[in-house]
Amino acid sequence: MFAVDAIRKLNKRINLNPSVSADNLKSSFTDEINQKESILTSRMNEMERELAALRSSKDSTVIKFGQLGLRSQQDCTAWLQLHHPGNEFGLLVDFHLVMEHIYVQINGQKLLANLEKIYKMDLRSNNQALVTSSFEGRLPRFFSQDDEWDLPNDGFRDRLNVELHLFKNGHLETLDNELTHLLPFHNLCVLALTESVAWVDSLIKFVHDTYNEYSRSRYGHRKAWHITTRLAKSLIEKVATPRNSIHNSFTINKPSQVSKSITYASLRSLDLMMDIIRVNFKNSPIITAELSKFLALNTNYEALEQVQKKLSTMEADRASMKKEVKSAVSAANTAGNKWDSTLKPQFEDFKKRIRSLESRN
Repeated sequence: MFAVDAIRKLNKRINLNPSVSADNLKSSFTDEINQKESILTSRMNEMERELAALRSSKDSTVIKFGQLGLRSQQDCTAWLQLHHPGNEFGLLVDFHLVMEHIYVQINGQKLLANLEKIYKMDLRSNNQALVTSSFEGRLPRFFSQDDEWDLPNDGFRDRLNVELHLFKNGHLETLDNELTHLLPFHNLCVLALTESVAWVDSLIKFVHDTYNEYSRSRYGHRKAWHITTRLAKSLIEKVATPRNSIHNSFTINKPSQVSKSITYASLRSLDLMMDIIRVNFKNSPIITAELSKFLALNTNYEALEQVQKKLSTMEADRASMKKEVKSAVSAANTAGNKWDSTLKPQFEDFKKRIRSLESRN
């Protein structure tokens, strides 16, 4: 209809004013075409947003993050070609990408290994090599060290808080430099950064509160930390599910394919992150399932601990009774010795006196 309408208008103008110059007609027609294209594009974008919102509310399998409504890798590829046709990736972050950046901020990068990866995969930058490294494991490298969580000033929690917000500010600046401001992909990347940082903040709070709750209960500090880290690990591994094995699909010398795979996996991971933060972490079904497994596996252990406590009490009572018996034996021996030394002679004398009285009678 748009093409037909444009042709009709062009014919009408030619018929009404045959003396008009070709250049003026071309300029006027181009302006009108551009105006109509802008209106059409705006309407298409609006329809796309409405359709995405409708899909997000009705279909549990689509990507809900940013109300994208994408149903598959193909949908994601089409969206990226429209809104971000370049091969630059790593600008849209999720939890694991944030933690990879923080790990590198603290520990530095293996430059030679990254250069080798850049050369083999035809990547554009050291940042892209860092992004691909984040897909090597389900648990971020930041959590693979032996440092203490609550060491003052240099513990896991304090370093994570500091580096997290340094990264946020730096990445916001990168997004403004690399992407056209306020376009759909720029807005999506800013939203992903904001939500990922909020998710890490909530995870820190969850770990801190859970550990304090369990350590104040019947569990000791060691067992409370064991339970807490197990629960946090289950949450992290859950949001890593869309990322698992993605690195096996990375094709050498095809950064465009790598970019689309990473972006789609990160969007799906962000969806899972939003599901968890929506129920405030501790109310997540993941936590309920993990606690149930822990209690099931440790019920016999708890019963054994109770038996051990009772046995220890019985052993203490036995030792006490043994002391009491020993004391009683000692008292009996003392009484026997006293009989032999004092009462027995008196008893013998008493017997002699009775016999003497009987003989007189």
